Amino acid sequence: MSREIRFRLYEASDRQRLDDLFRAVYGEVAALRTSAWRYLDRPLKRVLIMIAEADGLIVGAQPSHEVELRLRGHPVSGALLLDVMTHPAYRGQGIFAGLVERLRHACSAIGMKVLLTTPNEVAARGFARLAAWRLLGELSPLIRPLDPAALLTTSSRLRSLLSPLTWTARRMALLTAARPPLDASIHRSTALEGSLEMVCGSFETTAPCMVARTPAYVRWRFGGASSVGYRHLLRGDAGVPDALAVVRSGQLLGRRVLF
Repeated sequence: MSREIRFRLYEASDRQRLDDLFRAVYGEVAALRTSAWRYLDRPLKRVLIMIAEADGLIVGAQPSHEVELRLRGHPVSGALLLDVMTHPAYRGQGIFAGLVERLRHACSAIGMKVLLTTPNEVAARGFARLAAWRLLGELSPLIRPLDPAALLTTSSRLRSLLSPLTWTARRMALLTAARPPLDASIHRSTALEGSLEMVCGSFETTAPCMVARTPAYVRWRFGGASSVGYRHLLRGDAGVPDALAVVRSGQLLGRRVLF
């Protein structure tokens, strides 16, 4: 294998070789384990993908797409980096750092001011070694079991023994759950309400940094462009909602959960 690694921006004619890299890194289920639809199939804004080539192959890639940010209410152009990958046979040759740093310069050259990424554990260690990046926080997943027995076992026998506990937990959840105001209601919809911008916009002046959740962005991100089915829950009067939640059902450790 050649040690000469060449870096450049992705072109449409590279798609087949990029798909080969996806399979080499993620296997045949790459579509389920990546966010490729965001930057390859249904991009909302500009896309920049830095690739690494060697031996006639694409051996590394750092995809990104443009995002509109709000920094305490002020619009700022940025990019979200996704799905960085290096071919298993070419790791340990500086491809990761080469991809990320060259993409950073390319984004800066077209006026982007902020780069964001939410890496997995392996990629996070790579970003931590790059001086230009700063860790701003951690995602903190929370879980509320509605069926405590589901966390303990899949055995039907033990589940039946635990059923009184399950019933008690559900009863207590109903008794202690916070109730919405009497004049509020939940509007379930697969289409976005026209007042969505009002709900999201109310946070823009107080949030230090957030993606501008315009109706177009939320419709693209959660409205069917991906293979995951999302529902939008708007609380409040039909014309003036005061809260938004985006949810989807799925599986976690073999259990049904709501994300």
